[in-house]
Amino acid sequence: MSLLVDKRSGLGRNPDSQQALEHVDYRLAETPEEKERIYRLRYQAYLREGAIMPSEAGRVTDPYDDLPNNFTFGIFVHGELYSSIRISVLTSDWRGSLSSEMFSDLLHPELDRGKLIIDPTRFVADPEKARKFAVLPYVTVRLGWVACAHFNADIGLANVRPEHRAFYRKMFLQEPWGEPRLYRGLIKPVGLMAASYPEIGKRCSSVFP
Repeated sequence: MSLLVDKRSGLGRNPDSQQALEHVDYRLAETPEEKERIYRLRYQAYLREGAIMPSEAGRVTDPYDDLPNNFTFGIFVHGELYSSIRISVLTSDWRGSLSSEMFSDLLHPELDRGKLIIDPTRFVADPEKARKFAVLPYVTVRLGWVACAHFNADIGLANVRPEHRAFYRKMFLQEPWGEPRLYRGLIKPVGLMAASYPEIGKRCSSVFP
């Protein structure tokens, strides 16, 4: 399945950003071959940034990749795979996601209250291609925001390393919820950031349409 970008939404008021979106294609990974390609991209990206140890498998996956409330996307530019992100839709009945496991003490009470939470994780990019496409981080994390709007979410999350907090605070007005913790397989801790989508959705979209 191919999800084409709505050209009217753009990445902001910068014409160059809007023009960049014309070459972007969001594709849901559905076949084993499509998923395997992304698992190997994850490995290359994590290894490059020192987030994991080398392994013979040369791939990164976890049990959440196979759950029906988790959706892994490849972001293609001019037909080439540039990056990937996984969108998890959390409800009281469906709680399986990386952040939900790591920060169950913070998120499960919200799910018990009937909140719907969007949890974007596994954001990775091809290092070489990323250097040629400066807006790639914005193009990729945009999917989490689109999911918040599509599912009418109560809370939007970001599971990020401490040095990336400023980016998510600026882009999505998110604030730290949980101090950095280690997830199995990673050697660098990640922290939880969150925002109430109904409260800041319009404000954030007005800054970054």
